[in-house]
Amino acid sequence: MKRIAILIVDDEAPARERMKTLISDIQEDCPCDLVGEASDGQSALDLLVEKSPDIVLLDVQMPG
Repeated sequence: MKRIAILIVDDEAPARERMKTLISDIQEDCPCDLVGEASDGQSALDLLVEKSPDIVLLDVQMPG
Protein backbone atom coordinates (compact mmCIF):
# COMPACT_ATOMS: atom_id res chain seq x y z
CA MET A 1 0.00 0.00 0.00
CA LYS A 2 1.29 3.47 -0.90
CA ARG A 3 2.00 5.64 2.10
CA ILE A 4 0.22 8.99 2.14
CA ALA A 5 2.43 12.09 2.38
CA ILE A 6 1.03 14.74 4.75
CA LEU A 7 2.02 18.37 5.29
CA ILE A 8 0.83 20.26 8.39
CA VAL A 9 0.40 24.04 8.17
CA ASP A 10 -0.62 25.97 11.29
CA ASP A 11 0.78 29.06 12.98
CA GLU A 12 0.18 27.58 16.45
CA ALA A 13 2.75 25.03 17.65
CA PRO A 14 0.28 23.19 19.96
CA ALA A 15 -2.07 22.63 17.02
CA ARG A 16 0.79 21.21 14.91
CA GLU A 17 1.76 18.91 17.79
CA ARG A 18 -1.83 17.68 18.11
CA MET A 19 -1.99 16.95 14.37
CA LYS A 20 1.27 14.98 14.63
CA THR A 21 -0.21 12.94 17.47
CA LEU A 22 -3.34 12.23 15.46
CA ILE A 23 -1.27 11.16 12.45
CA SER A 24 0.73 8.84 14.67
CA ASP A 25 -2.48 7.36 16.08
CA ILE A 26 -3.82 6.32 12.65
CA GLN A 27 -0.65 4.62 11.37
CA GLU A 28 -2.06 1.09 11.66
CA ASP A 29 -5.17 1.84 9.60
CA CYS A 30 -3.77 4.51 7.28
CA PRO A 31 -0.02 4.31 6.63
CA CYS A 32 1.22 7.87 6.19
CA ASP A 33 4.34 9.98 6.47
CA LEU A 34 4.60 13.50 7.82
CA VAL A 35 6.71 15.16 5.13
CA GLY A 36 6.84 18.59 6.74
CA GLU A 37 5.26 21.27 8.83
CA ALA A 38 5.06 25.01 8.38
CA SER A 39 4.02 27.88 10.60
CA ASP A 40 3.45 30.46 7.85
CA GLY A 41 2.15 30.69 4.32
CA GLN A 42 5.45 31.17 2.52
CA SER A 43 7.04 28.18 4.23
CA ALA A 44 3.96 26.13 3.35
CA LEU A 45 4.24 27.10 -0.32
CA ASP A 46 7.94 26.21 -0.34
CA LEU A 47 7.22 22.80 1.19
CA LEU A 48 4.38 22.17 -1.25
CA VAL A 49 6.78 22.59 -4.15
CA GLU A 50 9.60 20.64 -2.49
CA LYS A 51 7.66 17.72 -0.99
CA SER A 52 4.51 17.40 -3.17
CA PRO A 53 2.33 16.08 -0.32
CA ASP A 54 -0.85 14.11 -0.98
CA ILE A 55 -2.69 15.88 1.86
CA VAL A 56 -2.26 19.32 3.45
CA LEU A 57 -3.76 19.88 6.89
CA LEU A 58 -4.15 23.66 6.71
CA ASP A 59 -5.19 26.21 9.30
CA VAL A 60 -7.69 28.56 7.63
CA GLN A 61 -6.75 31.65 9.65
CA MET A 62 -3.07 32.49 9.66
CA PRO A 63 -1.16 35.76 9.67
CA GLY A 64 0.50 36.84 6.44
